[in-house]
Amino acid sequence: FPVVGVDRWMLVIPFFMFNLLIFGALGEEIGWRGYLLPRLQENYSAVMASLIIGGFWAFWLFPRTFVYGSALAPGNYLWLVVELLVVSILLTWVSNSTGSLLLPILFHAFYATIPPIVAPILEVSGHLPWYEQINATVYTNITIIVLLICGGKSLVYKPRPKRVRPE
Repeated sequence: FPVVGVDRWMLVIPFFMFNLLIFGALGEEIGWRGYLLPRLQENYSAVMASLIIGGFWAFWLFPRTFVYGSALAPGNYLWLVVELLVVSILLTWVSNSTGSLLLPILFHAFYATIPPIVAPILEVSGHLPWYEQINATVYTNITIIVLLICGGKSLVYKPRPKRVRPE
């Protein structure tokens, strides 16, 4: 992969603020995790509720796959769906573990900040088709670790009580 220059990384803060306030994170997470998640978790496990939200999220982002130069290229849409499903589980984990909406909003904004910084460089170098595959794989592995540690019912880590050995 090509090296992302310092000039591109200087865009992190403006892109983060743009993604936070204008392009999704604040509004989407108020809807997805603030409104929809608690209602879905009344009837479904945290993982199932996350997968439902992830499906809605993938449908919501589908039109962006037709924007030229976007990391959300049509050929990568299936990888994007996988990525959104597992990132939705991670966002639910953050939301349920902290009881806060602020941290999922910040996580979402950061998650959306990196693609516009690296996508133009990957497109010019011919590596863009692999971008979503790599992202989906990395986020899937992280999600598997979270599920193994927290379980899928509530996505909240509950330490087991220590066993006391009789003497």
